[in-house]
Amino acid sequence: HPDVTVIEERPLLLEAAAPIASLDALADATPAQLDAVRSTYLERLAAAHDGARPLVIDKFPLNLTAAPVIAALFPGAPIIFVRRHPCDCVLSGFMQAFVQNLGMASFLDIPAAADFSDAVM
Repeated sequence: HPDVTVIEERPLLLEAAAPIASLDALADATPAQLDAVRSTYLERLAAAHDGARPLVIDKFPLNLTAAPVIAALFPGAPIIFVRRHPCDCVLSGFMQAFVQNLGMASFLDIPAAADFSDAVM
């Protein structure tokens, strides 16, 4: 759609939300902390696209693990969950060239990728 920008798989939200990522930290977060995380995320999002289109979709798959954070930062925001076949997800993750980080380390071999995918679901 001409009014939509899609941000490809970048952990913008997970990085911005690190201070409130655990459920305990989220439950204890003050409005000021939520505002700070929201601002950080929106700044990163703005830097990731040209701003020419009014609707931005962040399609990083692991944002699923941050659904409570999304609900706290953006009450009422739609979350679209598209479920792919688990074999497709595991094989796709295993075959991707990615920068090593804690989340992607699970995709170094197929059994670990399958376990990680199962845990996220």
